[in-house]
Amino acid sequence: MRPLRLRIGIGIGSIPGRLRPPVNQVSGEAFEFARAAIEDAKEGRAHSGKSTRFRSSNEHFNMEADLIYSLHDALVGNPSEKQWEAIDAFLAKGRVDLAARSLKLNSSTVSRNLSWSHYWESQETIEVMKSVIESRFPELHDSV
Repeated sequence: MRPLRLRIGIGIGSIPGRLRPPVNQVSGEAFEFARAAIEDAKEGRAHSGKSTRFRSSNEHFNMEADLIYSLHDALVGNPSEKQWEAIDAFLAKGRVDLAARSLKLNSSTVSRNLSWSHYWESQETIEVMKSVIESRFPELHDSV
């Protein structure tokens, strides 16, 4: 979605029935929480770091997840175009050397761009949050 800056609202809760388009009209706890999270993100000023918000029935989880992602968003900042190119190539190829070859750069340049973009920290944040969500909401189905 570059160069757009997105606000992300993550709702955790039940979804009655099957998902069908249009999803912006779907009801259920998860969607209501997601809409509330997006509204929360909109209320913050552009530089407030409130671009990712979580909502669930567990207020302590919401506070912890929002704090983790506020810190994450502040750390990651705004990767440069070259850093995004390195990220995109790495995601497409799966290895630094193959990403470097596709970009016609050396591996150390691609590796440095991944590091400066805080790519590895972002991946760690995602993995940790997946684990936290699974432990706090064990009743959620894997495919949701």
